[in-house]
Amino acid sequence: MSAYNSDTGSVIDVAIDFTTPLQDPYADCPGPPEVAAFSSHGLSVQERDGKMTLLAVNHGGRESVEVFDVDMTGSVPSLGWKGCAELPGGKVANSVAAYGDDRFLATVPQDAGLTTGAVYAWAPTTGWDRIDALEFDGNNGILVSPDERTVYIAEWSSQRVTKASIDGSTAPTESADLGFLPDNLRFAPDGTILAAGQQTSPLLIAGLCNGTSIEVCPATSAVAQLDSETLTAERLVEIPRSKTFGGATSAIMIGDDLLVSSFRAPAILRIPLDALPIIRG
Repeated sequence: MSAYNSDTGSVIDVAIDFTTPLQDPYADCPGPPEVAAFSSHGLSVQERDGKMTLLAVNHGGRESVEVFDVDMTGSVPSLGWKGCAELPGGKVANSVAAYGDDRFLATVPQDAGLTTGAVYAWAPTTGWDRIDALEFDGNNGILVSPDERTVYIAEWSSQRVTKASIDGSTAPTESADLGFLPDNLRFAPDGTILAAGQQTSPLLIAGLCNGTSIEVCPATSAVAQLDSETLTAERLVEIPRSKTFGGATSAIMIGDDLLVSSFRAPAILRIPLDALPIIRG
């Protein structure tokens, strides 16, 4: 796992201590993951009561959500493992979103035997529960509102972002068609939502990018900014694949820049906000 220094533009390795004792409320966790096999995917950071926690979807050795304490007191951040929640029935998660006291949501893009995926909720007292009302085609990125009443879900295969109640007790209220495959969702400083993804077909991603040795995914990168209430969307970025970047996966705003990462490229795009929108055919 690595960290990006937005001041210097450098990438640094993050030290992870997997030897720390198992902590509450993860008594059902069998122990730390295999260190050599650990393979992180979706990430979520929660700051609560002065403490910072990182959740990471893991595909190495087991399908799980691994939980870490974050230590920011040193010159570089470090992580201390504290527990896990293994996915039920061999399910494979994509993204995770922390909320409340030790609760989190995880997306599963496709359940076995179905053409759809779903959102699964984990709580200390009940473990995993499937939220049937949040069953979509290719559940991917997930984001919880600051008041923890609303959830935003990237429907990757349907090229859409949907807004719903966090427990699925009511039907989804709004959705936005983006015209690209939305991957991860992140809040901008002003409370709007940034959706980054790939402007191509799922077949191209599956055939040329996932599970291959290609260095740069040959997919146009796209980023949209959405109003968190109405989901009205504005396209900020549309950039064809280059030799060093393609297949955007996440976008955040830091200072005066938009940073865009990729799931298959050796680079991070850094775009001045005053240069947006950037639309290149």
